[in-house]
Amino acid sequence: MDEFERSGKSGQEFAAWAGVKYPTFAHWRQERRRKLGQSKAAPKELKWLEAVVAEPAAPGASVAIHLSGGVRVEVSSVKLAAELLLALGMRVC
Repeated sequence: MDEFERSGKSGQEFAAWAGVKYPTFAHWRQERRRKLGQSKAAPKELKWLEAVVAEPAAPGASVAIHLSGGVRVEVSSVKLAAELLLALGMRVC
């Protein structure tokens, strides 16, 4: 379960990756939550994001966000990037 929480994968993706049937994985996850006293609505663990700025951005430059699973999103402003990350449930400072 620790590996799942670090993975950034959905439950179904992780179960397939680990080679277990999803209902089995879901049961294990439910049992862990019960033992830890968490509900399904428990907040997600804080995830740190790394931002790398090679040089000052030119006017009109875009921001690329690399997400788990090889997903890459390019947006036109830092404000839009922050809004996207917030919509995905990530904290933005």
